[in-house]
Amino acid sequence: MKILISTLIMTFMVIGAYSQTADDEISIVKKRKYYQNGEKLKWRDLKNTLGNNAASAESFKLAQKNSTVANPLLIGGGALLLAAGITSLSSSLEEVNALEDGKIKDSGSNGLGLALGALACMVTSLPFSLAARNHLHNAIDQYTADIKKVGSSCPPPVRWNLMVKANGLSLRMTF
Repeated sequence: MKILISTLIMTFMVIGAYSQTADDEISIVKKRKYYQNGEKLKWRDLKNTLGNNAASAESFKLAQKNSTVANPLLIGGGALLLAAGITSLSSSLEEVNALEDGKIKDSGSNGLGLALGALACMVTSLPFSLAARNHLHNAIDQYTADIKKVGSSCPPPVRWNLMVKANGLSLRMTF
């Protein structure tokens, strides 16, 4: 019983050394798609993987900060552009209705101001978005380098064999 308990304790202590291998590296496909072991990673997975790695945590935090600034500006710019289109469309419909009634109406708001505001928001978000992407790619490169460094220093994998012998069960660990 003591051997089984000591083997289990040793197993839990050794597990951390084998948790990350060089196969766990993250690959970048088409600038915005990230894969690890053939599976596409979501932002939440990237956050867990890169944020918990000491080598890539700082660059990932910078990427998050820049993304936090860029995303509201992009969303706001898109909303302003949508509002500009709706305003322009409603103004055009009012002019058409006025012409059908035989009246000539001054063109009201055509949404140009909103469209320029949208352009300003989107252009302002561009440097933050590019910086976020660059910091994220740096974090991925740092993570991959760290995994390769840690993975190359790990001993070969351990095989566990559970065997039945005449005097009972045994657990064999082979390197």
